[in-house]
Amino acid sequence: MISHSHKFILILPAKTASTTITSALLPYVNISTIKIQKDLNTFDFFEKSEDYISTGTVKPRKHALLSSYHELHLKSYKLFCTIRNPFDRACSAWRWKSKRSKIKFKEYIVNMDMNHHINQTQLSYVDHHSIKLSDIYFIKYENIQEDFNMACNKIGIPRKELPHENKSNHKHYTEYYNDETLQIVAEKYAKDIEYFDYKFGE
Repeated sequence: MISHSHKFILILPAKTASTTITSALLPYVNISTIKIQKDLNTFDFFEKSEDYISTGTVKPRKHALLSSYHELHLKSYKLFCTIRNPFDRACSAWRWKSKRSKIKFKEYIVNMDMNHHINQTQLSYVDHHSIKLSDIYFIKYENIQEDFNMACNKIGIPRKELPHENKSNHKHYTEYYNDETLQIVAEKYAKDIEYFDYKFGE
């Protein structure tokens, strides 16, 4: 999502509290249409096509990649990205999928489609030939309110207590894993785990 009034771009990998963050920032961003998904208790949004490099079929852009935006904006706007422990995020993706199917956790992990936006690595969302990772401020799901407050300070908007969107009752993510699924996720998200210094059980 992009804000021209406050000059920032926020990248929202799926299952990283993107609905919560988006809800808080709606007054400041360049959104033209919101698409409510009542069955999933969430929403997607459309931004103006001129804000994107890519052309063609218009799709919701809640989970747009950093490379989707014009380089002029990337160089002059503040850049943010939400992130989450990959072990927790993979479990959250399965719970999202299981709302529409009866797929078991192990089956989901074993057959995970890494090309689908909900499973893509978080680093892939911010991969760009001219932007360094050190130029991006990361908002950790595990420290979301404090990191969001710092982001508000950086872009010059009032701090706001974040609601907990998409809250659901479930066990701690570690209880869904066995040795096999733990190894699969560790391998698929190895770069995310290493760069963001995540560990299983945090």
